[in-house]
Amino acid sequence: MLSSQAGSPEMLKLKDEGNRLFGRKEYQKALEAYDRALKVANVETKDDIALLHSNKAACYMMFQR
Repeated sequence: MLSSQAGSPEMLKLKDEGNRLFGRKEYQKALEAYDRALKVANVETKDDIALLHSNKAACYMMFQR
């Protein structure tokens, strides 16, 4: 079951940065932001970790377009 705890402010800031970069089609920079967010994510917030990995997968998919 996924945790409902909120992520750390730093992780959320990096995730939002990645989302903005993804929206601008800057997929490599978005991927790097998601990686940094994963490094500071609390292991108890599994929903955040899953979402960040999903966002990274979306970046990799866009590389192949």
